[in-house]
Amino acid sequence: MSEEARHTEIALEMLEGLAEYTGRRLCGLPEEQLPAMLIEHIEHGLALPNFVRTFPYYSGPAWGFLLDLEAVPWRRRLEPGTDLAGLWAEAVGLELPDPSELEAQAAQRAQVYGFAELDRPERAREEERLARLDRHRRLLVREPHLRLPLAGGRFNISFDPRRITALDDLGSVYGQLRVVSDWGELDVDGAPALLLKDWTELRLPWPSERTPQRLAGEGWALRLSAGWGVKPAEEDGSLLLTESARGAAPAEAHDR
Repeated sequence: MSEEARHTEIALEMLEGLAEYTGRRLCGLPEEQLPAMLIEHIEHGLALPNFVRTFPYYSGPAWGFLLDLEAVPWRRRLEPGTDLAGLWAEAVGLELPDPSELEAQAAQRAQVYGFAELDRPERAREEERLARLDRHRRLLVREPHLRLPLAGGRFNISFDPRRITALDDLGSVYGQLRVVSDWGELDVDGAPALLLKDWTELRLPWPSERTPQRLAGEGWALRLSAGWGVKPAEEDGSLLLTESARGAAPAEAHDR
């Protein structure tokens, strides 16, 4: 893991993981029922198709409860860059093996847990994931698509964090998304929507329905604000959403 990825994960765990831990610690259940609640919660997380932006909702409570078991005043030591896993390792005196020995030790321990049997469904799931990513690349990168600008930060966005997939170094693909911006209101449920990592542009598959008031495709629909339309992007033939006053034509005027 790169240092950048490590710091990003730590930041997400501090932002979302601690909030999730706090909610579950103060949920009102008797103390003896908390372990069963936490185990059920973690098992639910393990069943998710991926952990993009979702892992801290499960790892945060787990590390918090483990630290509580050690009866150390860990909350007083929290800072924005605190690594919860590192705190726990320090609390229990865990010494990690030499990195050069990790692979051999992991292979040895894998046999104890029936790795071959566990590996088969994981390989199948990985093949499905790779096929899904290739479809995303085709619809949102290689083939012409719809491009929605997000520059200036004039938008509101909500999404389901359980339905996000990282796409190479381009950004993240959202399976459920709602965006309200100057150009209108977008609802996505089932279609891949690529949000570039710098949050300046949102991409959708080529629309099958185009009118002056609406653009839509399988799993998504966009209601356009007055004065907005699409025009061909010069570099790749995609459709670029823009204000009509700046040279765009009505949505139905363009053919693929």
